Amino acid sequence: MTLAEVVAVAGVLIAALTLWTNWSDHRANEADKIAAQSSAARERTKIDLSAIVQDGGNTLLL
Repeated sequence: MTLAEVVAVAGVLIAALTLWTNWSDHRANEADKIAAQSSAARERTKIDLSAIVQDGGNTLLL
């Protein structure tokens, strides 16, 4: 194996590792984005109710 072949193989390995790292970072970013979206959607669906007890505890006035 010549020096040029060794350098070429090393370059291919570095490129493959870079591709894998970028792909896994992209997946992690997508997971974070989905988690943030679901958290925001959950926050939008929350409502606060306050009531006053009336009629001796039989009814609530909202």
